[in-house]
Amino acid sequence: MVELTKQTLASIRALFQSSDVESAERALTEHGNRLQPTEGEDALPERIQLAAVRFSGGRLPDLTLALQLAEIDWRDLLVGAGFADDPNAHAHWAPRPLEAQLVNLWLGGDLLPGVTFGPSQLVSVHFAAGPDQQGSITRLTGLEPVPRYLVKLQSGEHVEVFQQQLAPSG
Repeated sequence: MVELTKQTLASIRALFQSSDVESAERALTEHGNRLQPTEGEDALPERIQLAAVRFSGGRLPDLTLALQLAEIDWRDLLVGAGFADDPNAHAHWAPRPLEAQLVNLWLGGDLLPGVTFGPSQLVSVHFAAGPDQQGSITRLTGLEPVPRYLVKLQSGEHVEVFQQQLAPSG
C-alpha cells in the first residue's frame, strides 16, 4: 500500500472540507498501487498523488474522476492538473483553497490572482457540445486546478464552468 507524502496530506487538508479529508486520504491510499507508473516511466508517486488532489479542486467526486483517469493513463492526469510540462511542477505547487476571506474580496470587486471574471459579469459560456450560451457570473466556486464559476444562463439554469470555458460577453 502506498503511503501519502507530507505534501500530499497538507494539500488534501488545504483543499478539502474537513469532513472530506479522511475520505480523500483513503481514496488516494487505496488507489495508490494502481497509480504507479510502469517500469521505465518517469513519474513519482507523489507527483501523481498531487496531480489527483489538484485536479479534484477539493471535491470528492472529482477526486474519484482523477483516480479513474490515472488508472487509465496517469500522464493524462498530469495534463489535467497542469503538471505535464515540468516534472517538478508538483513540488512547487501551493494549493489555493477558496476561503471566505477571498470570496469576500472577490465579491467586493477585487480580482484574485489568476481569476479573470468578477461577480455579475456578463459572459459567453462555451460548451463542447452545443452552441455557446450567454449568462452572468453568480459565484466563484473554486480556484484549483483553475478558477471555477457558477453561471446563471439566460434560460435561468445554473451551471458550474471552468474559467477557460468563458469569454466576456460583448
